[in-house]
Amino acid sequence: MTQAHTENWLALRGATGVVMGATGGLGRPIAQAMSDVGMRLFVHGRSNLMRLEDLKVLPGVEQTALADVRSPDEVSELTASISSWCGGRLDAFVYVVGVNPTAAAISQLTVTDWDLTVNVNLRGAFLATQGLMPYLSAAEGGHIVLISSIFGLQSPANRAAYSASKHGITGLVQSLAREEGSRLNINALAPGPAWGENVRHIFAEHAQREGISVEEYTRSRFERIPMRRFLNPEELANIVLFLCSPRSSYINGQVIAVTGGAYE
Repeated sequence: MTQAHTENWLALRGATGVVMGATGGLGRPIAQAMSDVGMRLFVHGRSNLMRLEDLKVLPGVEQTALADVRSPDEVSELTASISSWCGGRLDAFVYVVGVNPTAAAISQLTVTDWDLTVNVNLRGAFLATQGLMPYLSAAEGGHIVLISSIFGLQSPANRAAYSASKHGITGLVQSLAREEGSRLNINALAPGPAWGENVRHIFAEHAQREGISVEEYTRSRFERIPMRRFLNPEELANIVLFLCSPRSSYINGQVIAVTGGAYE
């Protein structure tokens, strides 16, 4: 991020932010962008200690923690640590934790995979948001950004658990905005695929189910995007910065598509 670009975000310098799911392919660029504009950060990972430790190289990262977002006890301990770190006043919270474990038709979807997906993607978002809301309210203008998905806008075949969990984010955001919108800005982003290891794995599963090559499936997804390219994670990070800044003060209760014009 250039100095000129950084200066566009002076209002965020010194603000406190939490990124949950910062070890992932979208989470790290978001933490990087928030650090680049001078925010003070508490970053979380669900299980990968090595990737979490790597985040300590970012100058804005002051504290890190692992926690299983499916566990109320672990989330409670995490939010208590965050409160202690920020002095009970938190400016921004971003939830990027997510899993998308397997492509399976509903008739073949296991309860284990359903529970894992819904509990990480939706239950975890609820537990963390509920736990951090008092500290965000204390900031008098706190911002919450939950990361949904293009599949939280339209439901594909063979991803019922993932799509249901991301549609649940929409309901959570809309309800929160109606309940807390006078004190907090609560929004979600619904990105399309950002090319990387996880997306390659997902595309390979869908290609196998459809009996075509990964290259053919990838091309079919590519051709659905009017901009004719996949998402750059830094583009999503820039929108997160906007939604965490005073510039987005009248945007509330929205699920914003970041899909290059694609709808599926």
